[in-house]
Amino acid sequence: MVVYAWCNYNYRPIKAKGLSWVTCIYISALLWYIGNIGTNGHMWVTGAWMHCKVWIIWFRVLFCYVFASLNIVRFYSLDRVFNQKKPFTRRSSLIAGAIVILINVVYCLVNQLISDSRTVKYEPLFEVCNVTQGFRIAALATQWILWACCGVLIYRLRNI
Repeated sequence: MVVYAWCNYNYRPIKAKGLSWVTCIYISALLWYIGNIGTNGHMWVTGAWMHCKVWIIWFRVLFCYVFASLNIVRFYSLDRVFNQKKPFTRRSSLIAGAIVILINVVYCLVNQLISDSRTVKYEPLFEVCNVTQGFRIAALATQWILWACCGVLIYRLRNI
């Protein structure tokens, strides 16, 4: 769909949709899916998949958060334009996107620097990535906060 939209970018309704923003959202969703492949426990974790922190923190968690955060910024821009009747310029969109990605990268960098026994580690006996309970709770709580923000903004956008 995104490839078709880029091929027909000069068509005014497509041009008005913020195609570069949508493309970033789709790419983050794809990378989130790639992070889920080895971390859901549906396959043997061997070879490159043994690097659990890379796949769980930098692909699964980061791109889940980036996906939700980019959607929040997109929904907020629509809310600002249609509900608040204020402009949301490309410059403010890029600044908001950069801030969102920076916050998510810092969050994942902090988790990367924490000991493996407190976040994620590879268990060679079972050939799985073991996610500690505390990390799981913190990651899911953050994810649900982001999804709740998406839900609130979607509710505000229901009548546009």
